[in-house]
Amino acid sequence: MTPRPARHPYSTLVDTPYDPEARRHRIVVPEGAAVGDVAEAVHTVFLTTPACSVLSLEAGDRPLASVGRERFERRMGGPTKPWRGTGDGDGASLAGAANRYEVYAYDCATCGSSAYELEADRPVPECDTEGDGAMVRRT
Repeated sequence: MTPRPARHPYSTLVDTPYDPEARRHRIVVPEGAAVGDVAEAVHTVFLTTPACSVLSLEAGDRPLASVGRERFERRMGGPTKPWRGTGDGDGASLAGAANRYEVYAYDCATCGSSAYELEADRPVPECDTEGDGAMVRRT
């Protein structure tokens, strides 16, 4: 019997337990980020990185699980359907500071691995491949 993934707020988005081998593409979200924000970020990664079929999901520095593109798109209604959160139906926005995260993409210049961060004040991610060093921010 395959063990079930640990329960966490993002369980509805994931389909496999955390797999360190799948860290070729990883997304790091802030601890406590809303499920809708995480879903929107995952959607952005899958739209902008066609070669990515699975994403490792991490909260802060804690590995959680893996998000497969096929299952994610099936649950969200299709590959290009944007995530719509509570209150998004009318397309209106509130005055004031933005309340959504921006996805910061980084690539390893040596092996092509990628990392995605939702917080700008985190250090530049390091590639998991020994000797590759710091990743480069995608522009």
